[in-house]
Amino acid sequence: MHAVDYFQAFAARRIPVVTDSTIGSEIAKKHGFTTVDFDDFDFSSPSNTAFLLITTYETHTRLRDLWDTAKAVVAHLALAKFDCSAETIGYSMAKLLTAPFSDTLNMRKNAYADMLCANCIEFDSKGQKFICRFSDDVLIANNEDKMEPGWMYSVAEFFEASIVNIAGKETSFIVNGEFRFDGMIYLCNNAELKQKFGNVLTPLMKNCAAGNNTIFFKDSIAEKILIGGVDVTEQFVSTFSKLEQGLRAMEIALGCVDYPEPVDWNQNSVINEGTLGLHIGIGMGLEMPHIDFISSRARVVGAVEA
Repeated sequence: MHAVDYFQAFAARRIPVVTDSTIGSEIAKKHGFTTVDFDDFDFSSPSNTAFLLITTYETHTRLRDLWDTAKAVVAHLALAKFDCSAETIGYSMAKLLTAPFSDTLNMRKNAYADMLCANCIEFDSKGQKFICRFSDDVLIANNEDKMEPGWMYSVAEFFEASIVNIAGKETSFIVNGEFRFDGMIYLCNNAELKQKFGNVLTPLMKNCAAGNNTIFFKDSIAEKILIGGVDVTEQFVSTFSKLEQGLRAMEIALGCVDYPEPVDWNQNSVINEGTLGLHIGIGMGLEMPHIDFISSRARVVGAVEA
């Protein structure tokens, strides 16, 4: 199935929302969807198509097991790793349904081309330029337009053009310069990470709403971080610098969704990272959360000398 056909079917409420919680089901029904309990959906049938709304870590773990058996065409919104409160679930579903899906997928195709047009690219974030140098062999998250049966796709991978670094592998990219951002979100791959770091990161995330947020990168390491005009570098250094990859940029991605209304930076939702612009992520998500810093309307300026 082509991704645009899938998302248009979703927008038209022609496919069910498979949920793992009562609140998820209630919110999906408010938006006009038929819902199916996760335990009752037949993932083994190639004729089935669904949208998965995942709100618990237990269900997310079960998704990994489905890679070996599933035949259905599905994509998931995994809020369990972010914030799975009723407020954020409601915000995320409502926001998702405003996305111009066809335009977004076209923009994603162009965004990959723009980023990979040269080995060294200049970006602009709110009037400030910074540089990204790519290696000869980059690791792309997903640039396919077709959705294969049995794959557990994340909705986010269709809303961005993402290049990633993986620990222990050859570096895909190195960034240098000043990156100005509007907001941040963070992903915790397990409940222990969320419990350990959530109380640290949530206030910082909300403080981004004040504006004047900047990261200074040198050879992909975040050397200085300002949030709301306040220098929070030491807080990030003391919390994360000794963990896996610490303050090293592990992802750079162009967001491709031109939402009709601005996103709410008080919401820790994966929906926010796809907003039209650019985000840079630190952390692998294993020992520490993966933290995305998002600059709306940031853009590729063009190729520069390496």
